[in-house]
Amino acid sequence: MLALHWDDIDLENKTLSVTKSRNEFGIKKPKTKSSIHTINIDNTLIEELKKYKT
Repeated sequence: MLALHWDDIDLENKTLSVTKSRNEFGIKKPKTKSSIHTINIDNTLIEELKKYKT
Protein backbone atom coordinates (compact mmCIF):
# COMPACT_ATOMS: atom_id res chain seq x y z
CA MET A 1 0.00 0.00 0.00
CA LEU A 2 2.91 2.35 0.55
CA ALA A 3 3.65 2.35 -3.18
CA LEU A 4 0.10 3.38 -4.17
CA HIS A 5 -0.67 6.81 -5.57
CA TRP A 6 -4.03 8.41 -6.27
CA ASP A 7 -3.57 7.81 -10.00
CA ASP A 8 -3.54 4.05 -9.24
CA ILE A 9 -7.12 4.27 -7.95
CA ASP A 10 -10.08 4.50 -10.32
CA LEU A 11 -13.05 5.48 -8.16
CA GLU A 12 -15.47 5.48 -11.09
CA ASN A 13 -14.63 1.93 -12.23
CA LYS A 14 -13.97 0.73 -8.67
CA THR A 15 -10.49 -0.59 -9.35
CA LEU A 16 -7.02 -0.30 -7.89
CA SER A 17 -3.98 -0.89 -10.11
CA VAL A 18 -0.90 -2.50 -8.60
CA THR A 19 1.96 -1.32 -10.79
CA LYS A 20 4.73 -0.65 -8.28
CA SER A 21 6.26 -2.22 -5.22
CA ARG A 22 8.16 -0.81 -2.29
CA ASN A 23 11.24 -2.27 -0.65
CA GLU A 24 14.11 -1.01 1.49
CA PHE A 25 15.55 0.81 -1.55
CA GLY A 26 12.39 2.70 -2.52
CA ILE A 27 9.52 2.34 -4.97
CA LYS A 28 10.03 0.57 -8.29
CA LYS A 29 8.36 -1.72 -10.80
CA PRO A 30 7.67 -5.28 -9.56
CA LYS A 31 10.11 -7.99 -10.58
CA THR A 32 7.57 -10.03 -12.55
CA LYS A 33 4.74 -9.19 -14.97
CA SER A 34 2.35 -11.31 -12.91
CA SER A 35 2.83 -8.88 -10.01
CA ILE A 36 1.19 -6.11 -12.05
CA HIS A 37 -2.57 -6.45 -11.78
CA THR A 38 -5.86 -4.68 -11.16
CA ILE A 39 -8.02 -5.32 -8.11
CA ASN A 40 -11.73 -4.64 -7.86
CA ILE A 41 -12.66 -2.62 -4.78
CA ASP A 42 -16.05 -2.40 -3.08
CA ASN A 43 -18.29 0.59 -2.40
CA THR A 44 -17.26 0.77 1.26
CA LEU A 45 -13.61 1.26 0.34
CA ILE A 46 -14.57 3.75 -2.40
CA GLU A 47 -16.46 5.88 0.13
CA GLU A 48 -13.59 5.74 2.65
CA LEU A 49 -11.08 6.74 -0.02
CA LYS A 50 -13.25 9.67 -1.08
CA LYS A 51 -13.45 10.85 2.54
CA TYR A 52 -9.71 10.45 3.01
CA LYS A 53 -8.89 12.33 -0.18
CA THR A 54 -10.97 15.35 0.83
